[in-house]
Amino acid sequence: MQEDNLKFLENFICNNKELQQLEKMFEKFNIFDCLKLSRQEIRHSNFLAWLLDPKETHGLGDYFLKEYLKYVIQSNRNELNGIKSYKVPTVFDIDCWNMSDIEVGREYKNIDLLLIDETNKFIFLIENKVDSFQHDNQLEKYRQIVDTEYSSNDYKKLKQVLLGKYEF
Repeated sequence: MQEDNLKFLENFICNNKELQQLEKMFEKFNIFDCLKLSRQEIRHSNFLAWLLDPKETHGLGDYFLKEYLKYVIQSNRNELNGIKSYKVPTVFDIDCWNMSDIEVGREYKNIDLLLIDETNKFIFLIENKVDSFQHDNQLEKYRQIVDTEYSSNDYKKLKQVLLGKYEF
């Protein structure tokens, strides 16, 4: 019964009509194409860091961050349910958390984006790929960095490889 309630609540949270309208607008317009930056990974990561940072000048607070995280979790439910070595946040966790104090790091030990939320004990790692693939076992190295610095027992974690497979 509780699982059904959580699924109902998750669907309610994630089926936001205003966000769906915004997504439809962006399907037609790509700012990176317009600015001739569509193949520049660093620029993509910088822009994504700006959008995900609640303290930035976009005026969205933690709204975009929370909607993005809920989308990642809901879109990858099967993969995330199979994870035993990490605590993964639920859509309900994300929706309830105040994430206004999250720190958004760029290129920390070569990790494209590392979001650290000490208040909610949550880590989100993003590896961004444009015209590239993972190399030199980099995802395993990043996982070791995060595991060493942020104990799996204390933190909920999520990792996303953009233009690739969602992991963690």
